[in-house]
Amino acid sequence: CMQRGYRRIGFAFTTPNDYPFVGDRWLGGFFCQQVKLERQNWIPPYQAGDKDRRRFLAWVSKWRPDALLVTRTEPAMTWLAEAGLDVPGDVALAALRNEDPKLQHSGIYHDPAKVGSLAIEMLTGLANRGELGVPTTPHEILLSGEWIEGWTLPKIKQ
Repeated sequence: CMQRGYRRIGFAFTTPNDYPFVGDRWLGGFFCQQVKLERQNWIPPYQAGDKDRRRFLAWVSKWRPDALLVTRTEPAMTWLAEAGLDVPGDVALAALRNEDPKLQHSGIYHDPAKVGSLAIEMLTGLANRGELGVPTTPHEILLSGEWIEGWTLPKIKQ
């Protein structure tokens, strides 16, 4: 968002934070980048999830972001449209979990086939090594997503 010229960038959990570790990393990344902006452009994150349309729109109205990072584009797209706000005219949007690349929303697509393939690969490795139960040393694997250059986050014309 910053590279495209946006300065009032909000972060909104538009679905419940059902993956707290991932959500915490997203928030951490957001805060790390936010401190690079001028202080008057800092916006606190919206963390209520998709439970309360009025609360989300009140947050948007109060903080007036010019771009939003959202966990998923729905319900944000619907709620913004219902409030008469145009995406990307009034507020641009980028999804951290862009679940349907055919919609051409800007954001990160995590291909379910690749995720599933990696899971099978991991389970095969565990079985081949004869490992059972919870690992004594837990670890994580990061599978990068693919950026979808959609229509919801255009560059700001200077």
